[in-house]
Amino acid sequence: MAAMRLSLIAVALLLVAYAFYEFRLWRTRGAELSISPRQRRIRVIGFVLLLIAIGLWYRGTYLAVPHFLPGMDKRLFKEQAANYLGYWMVTFIVLLPLIPLALLDTRENVLQVIAERRQIREDAFGRVAGMAVEAPVDADQDASPRPPGEGPGVRDAGGEA
Repeated sequence: MAAMRLSLIAVALLLVAYAFYEFRLWRTRGAELSISPRQRRIRVIGFVLLLIAIGLWYRGTYLAVPHFLPGMDKRLFKEQAANYLGYWMVTFIVLLPLIPLALLDTRENVLQVIAERRQIREDAFGRVAGMAVEAPVDADQDASPRPPGEGPGVRDAGGEA
């Protein structure tokens, strides 16, 4: 049990150290362009919820698991069991929003990559009258399929190209 408590403390300390690193990184000029304000908000909320969940989990390691002993009042045992299960349900409920927050953060990353790709494509091929220009097609490529042995660069039996 002591090893679990120490590991939870270590995880919480590593999480706090990483959060300080992230927050310092957000203040640099390059990070301002790469992380949107919405993404920062999502990450801060996720960090706070994760710290709360780790704290609840750590506190939960000190809770006594209720055991029914002979001669014990059943009503008292049921109340202790309900308190114990309620505590762990609250801990789980605090952990649950981390999944949609992670998905939102991933969505923001994907949207950012799509925008960057679009910008690179526009820079590479230019714009004409407000419309994107298609990528150039090789001269040897043709849209119509040809059977094998026919087409540019294939010699027929007569030796002509």
